[in-house]
Amino acid sequence: MNSDCILCGAKPELVLKDLTDLEYGCTGSFSFKRCPNCGLLMLFPAPTIGELKTYYPDSYHCYHTQERGIISILSGIIYQLRFREYVSLVGKQARILEIGCADMPYLDSIKIKYPDLKITGVEFKEEVAESGRGKGRNIITGTIFDLKQNESYDLIIMNNLIEHVIDPVREVERAYVLLRPGGYLLIETPNLKSWDYAIFKKYWGSLHVPRHTYLFSPDSINLLAEKTKFEVVKVKYLLSTDNWSLSIQNFLQKNKKLRCKINNGRVWYYKFLLFIFIPFCLIQRLFKGTGAFEITLKKKESKLPPAGN
Repeated sequence: MNSDCILCGAKPELVLKDLTDLEYGCTGSFSFKRCPNCGLLMLFPAPTIGELKTYYPDSYHCYHTQERGIISILSGIIYQLRFREYVSLVGKQARILEIGCADMPYLDSIKIKYPDLKITGVEFKEEVAESGRGKGRNIITGTIFDLKQNESYDLIIMNNLIEHVIDPVREVERAYVLLRPGGYLLIETPNLKSWDYAIFKKYWGSLHVPRHTYLFSPDSINLLAEKTKFEVVKVKYLLSTDNWSLSIQNFLQKNKKLRCKINNGRVWYYKFLLFIFIPFCLIQRLFKGTGAFEITLKKKESKLPPAGN
């Protein structure tokens, strides 16, 4: 992989090199190539699925959201807002699939508010999926390719997932197969056309070296949608204070004199930066320059031939 751009076939160019993991200390040096045509950024060399799994230690921050005080509260609020949006799209009795769900820590509170939603999660780390199943949550160990093809969902969620996968084109194509006609795919992902990336470059939090394999802009996500036959319904720019917070953390951690102890990938001042950057992110959103965006895609309705044909 990485010999040609998976979206447009152009030859990618090396733009960032000799990067290290400043959050969890995975060994090795990593680089990114960028497509000069569509702008897609891709990790180089591309990891195998086995290598990718080793980049997620037990201390990975997404596995510990319920243990992190104010961040746990913020996560709960975010998921309540997300599900209000989901229900407005597909109703309160929909079949929903979330890919890359971790242990689905939000599910218990969501089920109280929307008891008739049928929610299935998929997580590729067995011990994390098993932790969620132990709490009564419907989680399958594996990837989207381990789901039966005859399943049919009203909504598939990929929140901060598409940038972690081995092949985002195949991932979205598989989602298309698993959706009912008229069903929706929601993708939340970092935004390469953000102010924070322009400022921090190799220290940008959403490089998330080496766990982020592909990084998109709204333009390249639109190309992905076109390539996989989805209709673009909406693009929404998100308040992503975490990008600023992690970018500053990365920048300071590179300096031995300023380096702090890391717990679950984050330093002590990270949570305070989340709040400090809220006003700035509100301004960013006005100019569509936030560090993350969400795109809503729709599987086109089947066009049946007229009766008698």
